[in-house]
Amino acid sequence: MKKFLGILLCICFLPGLVLAKEEDPLAIYIRGQNLEDLQVARAVQEGKKVEEIKEIQNSYYLVKENRTFLPLRSIGEELGFKVEWKQEEKEILVIKGKDKVRMTLGSKIYWKNNEKKEMDVVPFVRNERTYLPIRFLGEALDEKVEWDQETKLVTIGAYQDLTGKEKDGQVVTEELQRKGQGKVSYSYVLFDAYKKDILQGKEREVPSFYDRKTKENSLEFPGWIGGFYLEKNPKQIPVPHLLLGKVPGGYLCFNFASDVQTDINKEALVKSYEKSREEVCEILTTVKINK
Repeated sequence: MKKFLGILLCICFLPGLVLAKEEDPLAIYIRGQNLEDLQVARAVQEGKKVEEIKEIQNSYYLVKENRTFLPLRSIGEELGFKVEWKQEEKEILVIKGKDKVRMTLGSKIYWKNNEKKEMDVVPFVRNERTYLPIRFLGEALDEKVEWDQETKLVTIGAYQDLTGKEKDGQVVTEELQRKGQGKVSYSYVLFDAYKKDILQGKEREVPSFYDRKTKENSLEFPGWIGGFYLEKNPKQIPVPHLLLGKVPGGYLCFNFASDVQTDINKEALVKSYEKSREEVCEILTTVKINK
């Protein structure tokens, strides 16, 4: 969680030139996280040049013959798979635990745990990246893939798939409503062990989480970590965020503060804020949208 947040928060400080995008690009969310933003932020942290970052933006998906193709390695590694390339056999191995997928360039046939399967197109290579159509990528990796035609948004898996160890806690139910739309009810588990670090409240009517130590000990900084929002099109959110599920008229998202909402000159408050932010990320894996 900490590594993910560090990468995600890096997005806020990228120059506009680097993040310039086409008018209405496709957006891909892997377990609630925007793939392009993650890859760009990671490249910035690694010290990549602007030209290299723009290349990442131009290659994280491709449209060919009216079909959308995604890079196998990028998607697989974000989902926790190990991706290997065997040069002599022209084979790609995708491995996670006991699960193994084997594909061959130029062939529609692939093997999944010794079971023979077939795609309707062959994997192809562009700029040293192997691409597969969205649907077959999901099937091969056992991930649910959904396509939103209106917003041009692809979701692969869900953030809630990252759920870790079960902890004791209180189930909290809240509601949100967009103007002109019905209410959306959702719930999450507020872990007992985290109540000493985190406060719940509302920031401009937005259900939110705060770092308790900052909010109780700082007059200048609110300790706001982030809040729940209903977003029609998550691609337009200008701050780090998680996509938590589809709801009527849009998506339930959690939008993080774009900068640290605590006193950076006080080490104890900074550490407390960072810890609370990590704990909020874990709480968010328990979010359920109530029907």
